[in-house]
Amino acid sequence: MDIRVYLKEGTSYTFSPSEKIRLFLGQQVFGSELLRRWISISLALGRSSSLPEKLLPNVQAVSIKETFLDNGVPRERGEYRYRTATAVLDFVVKTGIYTFVLEVEAKTLQDLEEAYSLIRGGRLRPVISYEAPMVPPFPQTIRRLLNEMAMVVKRDIQTWWRKKVHRVA
Repeated sequence: MDIRVYLKEGTSYTFSPSEKIRLFLGQQVFGSELLRRWISISLALGRSSSLPEKLLPNVQAVSIKETFLDNGVPRERGEYRYRTATAVLDFVVKTGIYTFVLEVEAKTLQDLEEAYSLIRGGRLRPVISYEAPMVPPFPQTIRRLLNEMAMVVKRDIQTWWRKKVHRVA
């Protein structure tokens, strides 16, 4: 799996042929941030995976992006957080096939691995769910509550009036 390693500003890094660095220095626009420098490294996520030692002091963040099939196993779309990791799980439909897209970014490789594993294993819930019902606008909610209160008061007055009329008769 390719892991994108974002470098601190002003970092210079020389590559040795023995390191498994697939792409040379690149740049990416990320949200409202300026260009961030990164290196793409091919690693198998697991307990034994680690970044090159001389790169560690210059690492600002690490990230992965993976797509996988639905396979009938439900995953809740949304934004996830775990320690320093933030993730977005959403899906795309290509030729009628639902494919999940998982993007995880963290400050450390360990947090990235743990968040990835928890999300893929279905053991972490999103902090913001894309599947939650919409919250109605505030004025509509107040109007609905006031109408319900008026109906309850009207019903109670009618019940009280009927009892009063029956006692007099």
